[in-house]
Amino acid sequence: MKKRWHLVGLVVLALILAACAPKGAPVSAPPIAAPQAVVPVPAPAGPARSPEDIAWQKVVEAARREGRLTIYDGGVLGGDAALAVGNAFADTYGIKIDYISGVGADVVERLKVERRMGGMVGSVHVNSSTHVLITKQEGLTVPLLDLPELKKEGMWEIHPSTQDPAGHALTIAVGYHLPWLNTKLIRQEEYPRKYQDLLDPRWRDGKIVATDPAVNSGNYLSFVPLLNAKALDMGFIAALGKQNLLLDSSSPRAMQLISRGDAPILLSGPTSQGNRFVQEGAPILPWAMEEGTAATTTPIAVIEGAPQPNSARLFVNWLLTAEGQGVINRARLTRPIRKDVPDSSPVVVNVRRVLVPTLADLDQMTVMFKDRAFVDLWKKK
Repeated sequence: MKKRWHLVGLVVLALILAACAPKGAPVSAPPIAAPQAVVPVPAPAGPARSPEDIAWQKVVEAARREGRLTIYDGGVLGGDAALAVGNAFADTYGIKIDYISGVGADVVERLKVERRMGGMVGSVHVNSSTHVLITKQEGLTVPLLDLPELKKEGMWEIHPSTQDPAGHALTIAVGYHLPWLNTKLIRQEEYPRKYQDLLDPRWRDGKIVATDPAVNSGNYLSFVPLLNAKALDMGFIAALGKQNLLLDSSSPRAMQLISRGDAPILLSGPTSQGNRFVQEGAPILPWAMEEGTAATTTPIAVIEGAPQPNSARLFVNWLLTAEGQGVINRARLTRPIRKDVPDSSPVVVNVRRVLVPTLADLDQMTVMFKDRAFVDLWKKK
């Protein structure tokens, strides 16, 4: 009985304690947080692309879609040079190059015929300066001054538009037309210092090799800027003809004559050609005269109405880049026109005064040979 009352007391005590405890708020689940807005992470800062960059990228993309480029070549990019240039351009842009090659004047005539027929096959014309001048005069070319590489300042030995400020014919390489000496046939103390020294009697009767002006005028480009600069005159040209020069119709054969020792002096020859003979061990040396040295440029143009206009512009611009200049220099042994491209030619010409022929000079040379100025002065009486 006593134990029962003990249990009842415990129950009553528990009820009293529960009644005295403070009443708490009902327990509920924690509220669900509202979803947070996603804040985009900003892209790394970089230079903004200019409208010119965007426009040029469209040219590149369009050129890739064209996929091929056909070039009229007047013998400038023949053989190994054509292969080297074509492979390098294809590696860079995936665009294959096809060449339509021929003699310079024949290539120009083909361009004229194709225009009369109503359509051009090729898009780019690379040739001698005189022949590119003709295509410009015929209205067959377009200006290229808006190419990206042309807008880069401070890197040009000779600016690509030096010969043609309108930008129809851009220079992609430069060489020199100047005398060459056979170092086994002429002693150093006998080296001519001026063109007037070539009138010495010791150099008469076949001692000076020259191309025949009646059939090959290219090597006489060197004299036109010298005549215009009053460094020489037509009296000198006439006196030179009386030296009884050893004439040959072919420029490479004239270089070969001096290389094998048939004569000690070549009146005028391009460095790109002479460098080949030097590589083969010929004892010849390019020699700059005090009056000045005429630069020979390799010009390139894009044809009006070209079937591959974007590939054409891309190709010319690429040839002006450091990569393109390096390829041209190594393949043709011509001098780069950029300061940041080393010259890999086997001989260095110590030129003190460079005369770059202008389009007016080229036009004048065409007139001179049409009027037979050199031919009549040099023909044997």
